[in-house]
Amino acid sequence: MDNPDSKYHKFQEVDHAGHAILSLEDKEHLPHVLIKERPDNKSIPGFLKAASHKNVVSLLSAFHHSGVVSLVYECDYVNMTVASVSGCAEFKETDIATVCREVLQGLEYIHSELRIAHGSVNDKNVLLTLSGDVKIANIGDSMLNAMTLRDRDLDLKAVGKIAMNLQDRSTKLENLDVEHWTSNTASDSIRQFIKNTGEQTMNVLLKHDFLTLSGPSWTLKPYIMAALKFDSASRRAMGFKD
Repeated sequence: MDNPDSKYHKFQEVDHAGHAILSLEDKEHLPHVLIKERPDNKSIPGFLKAASHKNVVSLLSAFHHSGVVSLVYECDYVNMTVASVSGCAEFKETDIATVCREVLQGLEYIHSELRIAHGSVNDKNVLLTLSGDVKIANIGDSMLNAMTLRDRDLDLKAVGKIAMNLQDRSTKLENLDVEHWTSNTASDSIRQFIKNTGEQTMNVLLKHDFLTLSGPSWTLKPYIMAALKFDSASRRAMGFKD
């Protein structure tokens, strides 16, 4: 693998579900990319490969140079983690269902096509873009850590925890597990879905009654717009005045 500096011009450090470097690729139209640097763990040739799905931040390429692995990702310049968005807006159950459906579809691709588990699914590793897309971040780390399908059940359980945290933000502070969560305000449908993420398979969860409440992903746009009011850095990037 070559030195990425021969193909990319690095410009600015940004937070994109973790530290990244906003860069331009040296080709026609100078497309934006994000580069995340990781220490070489000596296992990269057999595990790293391109990944592309509407619910996964695409891994475009990887470079190994001077003891560092550079992971090159697609760049949705304006996005926020679900954790950040949920801190600014209260999600309706229909929209929680939409988030869960999109994350499950991303995980289905990771499990069935990439043949690995993600291993770090949480609301800080799931992004909501300005267009309303929901994307799982840092798939390159999963490859570098050689995550196996033995951990896929943990990925599914993590979706339940995201739903739980979106429905009741106090659960983040209590660090409750899906099996021990109770709520007097949640519907039976979401309670059953959250419980089932710790018990059922991907196919069963994708057909769960709770997900019938979900809508198209663009219905999530108001949440990131509301969150941007509280995030001055993102507002400036879009040209808005504070």
